[in-house]
Amino acid sequence: MSEHRSEDLIESASRPTSALRRRLESTLGHPGAAAAMLVVGLLAGSLGGFLVGRSDPRTLAGLGYLFGFEGGFDPVSRPPVDPNYGRQPLETLSAEDLSMIGEEVVRQLSIVSAQSAVPVLCETPIGQPGGPSLLDVSYPSTVFRVDDGQFKELIWPHADPEAAARTLHTLVFQAQLCPDVPHAQSSVRTTGVLNGIGDEYVLLVREPTVSGPDTFFATVALVRIGADLIEVSFISDILDHPDAEDRTLRVAEAAVRRASVG
Repeated sequence: MSEHRSEDLIESASRPTSALRRRLESTLGHPGAAAAMLVVGLLAGSLGGFLVGRSDPRTLAGLGYLFGFEGGFDPVSRPPVDPNYGRQPLETLSAEDLSMIGEEVVRQLSIVSAQSAVPVLCETPIGQPGGPSLLDVSYPSTVFRVDDGQFKELIWPHADPEAAARTLHTLVFQAQLCPDVPHAQSSVRTTGVLNGIGDEYVLLVREPTVSGPDTFFATVALVRIGADLIEVSFISDILDHPDAEDRTLRVAEAAVRRASVG
């Protein structure tokens, strides 16, 4: 739905007043000026898409076409050693990993400073997967666009396994204590902490409580591997997606396999 909203904005901007139209037509009569305006327009559009992507976890799929991510995608590079904890980052998913479990990726891109699909619960960031100390740290995510939604992978490092486990268990407690999230126009339900993927994991479902262009449905698997939390989310405009949970868990399992290989 956000893509439709962006298209509407572009369409609205292409309807200037008659005076502005005459000025544009006069300017565009000169090839050099027209080329300069085109470059400025592309830069402005790219910046606008990036800013929208920081606030809406469904977005930036369209920029995959603009920058040619489909043919040979080059994800945002991660440093060889995590700058906060001094260890090697976990390996992240590829489109080939998703293809092996039956998910056909039609677009792929990276978001430099991504946000969790889990909203802030109980009005405190303490239970967020990144934790309060990481809210100002940029960790890239990879977005895989599929026909009926998109998968997103984020890896949140923590100081040690105990810190990562505390975050996971705190998040579950908060989801059970404060399932309604008015500021995010959504509610959250959880399975509780489970075993079977990684060291432990939790599945959360984010459901909109109102209808509108900014609402979406998200299924989130948060898996702990040692001191790291892997967040895999499936985000869709389709409410009550029939197999969202199963598909999210399959991608989470693939993410654990990929991380273990690294």
